[in-house]
This record gives sequence, C-alpha cells and structure tokens, in this order.
Amino acid sequence: MGKKRTNKLSVLYGLLGLVVLLQAVAIGLVIRFEDGREKRDVALLDRTALMLNDIFPGIRSDLSDISDKASAIRKDVLGLQDSVSKVDERVGTVGRSVDNVGGQVDGLNRKVTGFF
Repeated sequence: MGKKRTNKLSVLYGLLGLVVLLQAVAIGLVIRFEDGREKRDVALLDRTALMLNDIFPGIRSDLSDISDKASAIRKDVLGLQDSVSKVDERVGTVGRSVDNVGGQVDGLNRKVTGFF
C-alpha cells in the first residue's frame, strides 16, 4: 500500500510540475508575441490567476481530504485501542475466574478422593 501511495503521489507531483511548466511556456509565448505592453500585462495576470485558481485550490482540497481521512483514521485507532483494553480486561477477569473454578474443582476432587 505504501508503494502505491508513493507512486501516485510522485505521479501527482510530476503532473503538477508539467502543468506549471506548460503554464510558464504559455506565459512566455504570450509575452513574446503580444504587441502592446498593457495587453501583455493583462494576459500575464489572467494566466497567473487561472493557474492559481485552477491548480492550487485543487491541491488544497486534496490535502484537506487527506487530512480529514487521517483524522478519521486516528479516531478509529483510538477507538480500537479502547476496545482492545476492554477486551484485555475481560480476558483477565475470565482468566481469574477459570483459576478460581480450577481451585474449586481441585478441592472437590480431594473431598471425593478422601470420601472413597
């Protein structure tokens, strides 16, 4: 499981790098072939805003989802620890009861043996 997540994460980072690189190429082409300075600045700002609005909020929401899942897993683990401690306590109680019954059976066995 760890390898699949690492591979998926590295693919995600690779795609993010590729998108940023393509945005940089697009911005460079706009700057190179745009005639007016004002138009170039507007195009550059539009491209940058598009990149920030489309790419990074998606990553932010993905990180938020991952954080929520990690919190849910942490709560589940704490619940499992509590359940395991309760089961361990019950097993200890059953073990003590078995020891008591074993002692009573031994006492009864001695009485029966002494009777015959």
